[in-house]
Amino acid sequence: MSGNDMLRTKLWLKGLFSDYYSGLDKPPPVSELHRREFGFGSFSKKIVVRHRAFRDQKELDEYLKREAPAHVSHSTARYEFPAAEDMTEKVWLGSDLVFDIDIGDLNLKHQHESGWICEECFTALKEEAYKLIDFLGDDFGFAKDELLVNFSGSRGYHVRIKNEKVLTLDSKARKEICSYLSLDMNLNELIVEHEGMILGPRPDQHGLKGRIAKTVINRIANSEMKNREWVIKQIGEGNWGAFPRGYGLKKVIEYIRDAAVRIPVDSRVTTDLTHLIRMADTLHGGSSLLAKTVSNLDRFNPLSDCFVFNDMETEVEFVMKTPELVAKEQTFGPFEKGRARLPRYLAAYLGAKGRCTVG
Repeated sequence: MSGNDMLRTKLWLKGLFSDYYSGLDKPPPVSELHRREFGFGSFSKKIVVRHRAFRDQKELDEYLKREAPAHVSHSTARYEFPAAEDMTEKVWLGSDLVFDIDIGDLNLKHQHESGWICEECFTALKEEAYKLIDFLGDDFGFAKDELLVNFSGSRGYHVRIKNEKVLTLDSKARKEICSYLSLDMNLNELIVEHEGMILGPRPDQHGLKGRIAKTVINRIANSEMKNREWVIKQIGEGNWGAFPRGYGLKKVIEYIRDAAVRIPVDSRVTTDLTHLIRMADTLHGGSSLLAKTVSNLDRFNPLSDCFVFNDMETEVEFVMKTPELVAKEQTFGPFEKGRARLPRYLAAYLGAKGRCTVG
C-alpha cells in the first residue's frame, strides 16, 4: 500500500466523518462538560490535540461539525480550569470511576490472526462485561441504573459509575478495587491455616468470598477429582482442607487463582485520575464504528448496531488477506488481495483498519 493510497483512504474517511457530524442535530451529552478536558485525534494518532475545553454543548457541537476529528476523548476528571496546559494548574475536583475491558486482555485462543476480531471474540467480551456488571452490583452495591455501559468503538466496553460518592476516590483506592476484581491480591487473608485446618470462604457468603467458593465448587464439579462430592460439601462449610492429599495451603491458593472468576479490567484506566477516555456516541477512527451507549447488553452486537454509514456499493482494494466476517447479519469474505466491491459501511470499517484502500 503506497503512501498516496493511504492518504486517499484517510481523506475519504475524513469526508464520511464530516458528513456524519454535520448531520447530527446535537452532540452526544457529556456530564459536567464545562469541567472536562478534551482531546482529539487523527486517523494516525488517537490524541493529537488536548487541553481543550468547551463552555457548553453548543460549542462542542460546532467543533465536531467543523473539525470532524477521527477520535474524541474527554477526561474522566473534572477540573476547575480544564483548558490549563499545566496539569497542576487545572485544579482537580474529582474523577469518574471507569472500568475498561478489552478483548486484548482476555487471552483468547481463536483460530485467526492476532488483532482480528470475530463474533466469538465479541461474545467472550460481552460475557466479561456481564461479570463486571454483576460484581459491581453484588460486591459493591451499585444499582443497575448507576452503571453506564458503552462500547469503546473498537474492541472493548467502558463501564462508568454514575454515583457522586466515587468522584474523590484516590488512585490507591481505585487500585484496590481493580485488585479485588482481578484477584490480584493476597489470598492468605481469605484462606488461612488454623490449628491444622485450612479454613476459607463459603458459597453462602456475600461478595468476593462467595464468588471464590462458588466458582471453585463449579470447577471441582466438572473435574475428575477424587471424592469431589465430599470435597464440595466440605467447602460449602468452609473446610478447605478437604482437598485430596498433596493440596496444602499453597497449592489450594494456586488452585483458587486458577479456578475463581477474575475480571480483566485495565487498571490504568481506572486508577489514572487524569485519563482521557473515548467520548460515548462518537466515531472511532480506527474502526469507523460508533462508540455507542448500550441500553440493552443482551441484544447489543457491535457489528450490527454500530455502523453509521450507508450500504452504497463502494470499490476497494484489499492490501492484505482478510478473514471472513459477519456484519449486519451478512457474511462477507474471506478476501484475497485485490479489488472488490463492498457496502460503504464495511468499506469504512476495513479501510479504517488498514485492510483495504478506498478512493
